[in-house]
Amino acid sequence: MGARARGGGRLSTAYVGSLTTPQRGGSGTGLTVHRVRDDDPGAEWELLQTVPETNPSWLVPSADGTRLHAVHADGTSATTYAVEAGTGLLERLGTAACGGRNPAHAALVGGYLLTAEYATGTVSALPVRADGTLGDAEHVLALPGEPGPHPVEQASSHPHQVLPVSESTAWVCDKGLDRLFLLRVGDGGLEVRQVVESLPGSGPRHATAHPRLPRLYVADELSSSVTVLDTSGEVPVRVQVLPTLPAGADPAGNTPAAVVVARGGGSVHVTNRGHDSVASFAVDPASGDLRPVRVSRGGAVPRFAAAGPRGDTLLVAHERGHDVVEVDVDGAGRLGAARVRARTPSPVCVVLLP
Repeated sequence: MGARARGGGRLSTAYVGSLTTPQRGGSGTGLTVHRVRDDDPGAEWELLQTVPETNPSWLVPSADGTRLHAVHADGTSATTYAVEAGTGLLERLGTAACGGRNPAHAALVGGYLLTAEYATGTVSALPVRADGTLGDAEHVLALPGEPGPHPVEQASSHPHQVLPVSESTAWVCDKGLDRLFLLRVGDGGLEVRQVVESLPGSGPRHATAHPRLPRLYVADELSSSVTVLDTSGEVPVRVQVLPTLPAGADPAGNTPAAVVVARGGGSVHVTNRGHDSVASFAVDPASGDLRPVRVSRGGAVPRFAAAGPRGDTLLVAHERGHDVVEVDVDGAGRLGAARVRARTPSPVCVVLLP
């Protein structure tokens, strides 16, 4: 349960990671910590703390909410922070080495923080110690396969996401190889358990699973599409490939980024950087297949999205719009008006904790 505000509303804390270096076009300051009042849906979050860091681009909370891990874009490390009980403020505890460069994403799986290292085509397993901090990478796996056809974006393996499946397995989306890898991690190391081929040149970036139905939704960065996989059998099967842009829109310069299932599972949303929009799809309640609903224009470079803190809402971070907004999602999957929750430079990841 979250703490209660004097007016009776529940309090929670939002953590926003940003890009900070000129190489990334970043103007952020690092990590920002904000108070969220759930009883005031129109209010902006109150800034509580700024933690200077270099490109804390993806954030992973521990299961009990007492630790927060960050990986650093273009770097080779992950940092752990203690989350102060009651206030949510952060204290830096230490940094551990990844086994590769430019960790784009991370997730906790099987007692490890698994990091997807975009530049080196590797996935690393950093052990989580008893005190919640991280050790240097114990296992490093180079993902196998031939690069996709794009001469620039697919010159080599580029893992971009770690999506937990069970206590010891996770999907890894590899944009460079046009593949999804099901990995298992344990004391013996990292191993590939299954490989799913994407369409050539699609560039799978991020994926998310439906909470109840056997469907996996994949945002394809290079083809401006979302791929739907049926996961009911031993091997996932591609059943749909749908555009994330409206008819007639020029796909040149557009790159989908985040894919998220709205709370309740009734709709799926994919952010379009370049077109600066969010593509919304209704979910068939029986099969989990998608039906296009609307493409909603919004702020500049929507890099991140996640289910919002109340009911059917969506949080979207605009990397170049320098804000985090919350948007209502109606029963048909359509987005409503955006309400600014935080004005902060170059935001690229948001985590909410009670």
